[in-house]
Amino acid sequence: MRYSLRISFKLRPPSARVIEQALLPEMRWRAEWTAKVQVRGNELVVKLDSNTLSRLRAATNTLLRWIEMVDGTVSLLEKT
Repeated sequence: MRYSLRISFKLRPPSARVIEQALLPEMRWRAEWTAKVQVRGNELVVKLDSNTLSRLRAATNTLLRWIEMVDGTVSLLEKT
C-alpha cells in the first residue's frame, strides 16, 4: 500500500522560493519516502509518498521542521 500527503503553506513569496531551494537537495537523498516541492505564487506545495504510514509521519515531521527553520531564518534576515 502507498500512503500520500499533500500540504500547502501560504507564505511570503521570498520565503516560499528560499524554502523550495533549500529543500530540493534533501528530496534527492531519501530512499524511505519521496517528496516533491513546488511554489505557486505565495503558496509552497509539498507532496509526500511512502510505503508505510510511520515513514510518512516521520517524513512529514522532518519537512515541517525544515520549513519552520528556513522560514524563521528568512524572517530574521528580512528584519536586519
